[in-house]
Amino acid sequence: MIRKIIKILIPILILLFFQNNSSFATNEQDFTIFDMGNEVGILDYIGNSSEVVIPSSINGKAVTVICIDAFSNNNNLISVVIPDTVKEIGSNAFSNCFNLTNINIPNSVTTINSGAFYRCNSLTKITIPASVEKVDGFCECVSLENLEILEGVKELNGFVGCDRLKEVLIPDTVSSLGGFSNCKNLTKVTVPSNVSLIQTSTFYNCNNLVVYGYENTEIHKYAIKNNIKFHLLKEITVDIFNPIYYADMNIDLKKAFGYNKELLREHYYTFGIKEGRKVNPVFDPTYYLEKYNDLKVAFGNNYEQAYNHFVNLRNKRR
Repeated sequence: MIRKIIKILIPILILLFFQNNSSFATNEQDFTIFDMGNEVGILDYIGNSSEVVIPSSINGKAVTVICIDAFSNNNNLISVVIPDTVKEIGSNAFSNCFNLTNINIPNSVTTINSGAFYRCNSLTKITIPASVEKVDGFCECVSLENLEILEGVKELNGFVGCDRLKEVLIPDTVSSLGGFSNCKNLTKVTVPSNVSLIQTSTFYNCNNLVVYGYENTEIHKYAIKNNIKFHLLKEITVDIFNPIYYADMNIDLKKAFGYNKELLREHYYTFGIKEGRKVNPVFDPTYYLEKYNDLKVAFGNNYEQAYNHFVNLRNKRR
C-alpha cells in the first residue's frame, strides 16, 4: 500500500517542484516578441528564471534577433542559452546583468551590437564564433579573463574597462580594431598585418601593454605614435610549394611545363591556388577547410584564403 502511494506522489512532487522552482526552464509565454513576418525577435523577457533557454521558435516562427534591452538590468539572470537561429544580438540586450556567469554565442550570430553585454560583471570567459563579423559589446565586463576570438571576425570593438583581461590574440580576418582602452592589466595583444583601421583611443590607458606585430603595419605606426611598447614579429616566409609533386599530380601541367619550376609556380599562384589544387603531399586545402569548421565558416570554399591561413600559421610557429 505504501509503495503504491509513493508511486502516485513522486510524479506529483516532481511536477510541483518544476512549477515552483524559478531557476528552471522557460517557455514561450516568458517572452514578448517583435513579429517580423516569417521571423520574430525577443523584445523582452518577462519570466523569473535564473537559467534561461531561449526557444528557437515562437508561434512557429524562428527567433532570429535578441532586441535592444531584452534582458537588461536582470540581476536574477545567471545563465542564458541562445539558439542557433539567432543572427543578431541587439544593443544593451544583456547590459547590467551583474550575475550573468554563463552565456553561449552560437555559430549563427553575425552581429553583436554596442553594449550588448555591458557591465556583465560576472562573465569570466567569452568565445566569439567565426560567424560573427562585427563585435561591439563587452565594455566594463570587469571579470572577463579569457577572450577567444575565432577567425572570421572583421570589426572588433567594445572591450573598454575589462580590467582582468591580460592577453588578446587578434585573428587574421580582423581589419578594423578599437575599444580596449582602460584595460589596466592588459599586457599582450598580437595584431595581424591585415588590420588597416585602428581607432585613436584603442589602447588608451593600457599602461602595461606590449603590442606584438609586424614592421611598417598600421599597428606598428599606431604604437610608435602613442608611445606603446612594440615587439616586432619576424616575417618568415614558408614556401610550401613543391613543383615536382605539383607536376606529377597534374598530368596536363606536366605535359605543358615538364618540371619547369618557375612555370609551375606561376600556374599555381595564378590558377591552381584558387582551384584548390594540392601543392604538396601534406597540405590539401579541401581537407583543411572540412577539418576546421571555424575556417569553413570564415572562408567558405576560398582555397586561396585557406592556403594563406595555413602558411601564416606555420610562420607563427617558427
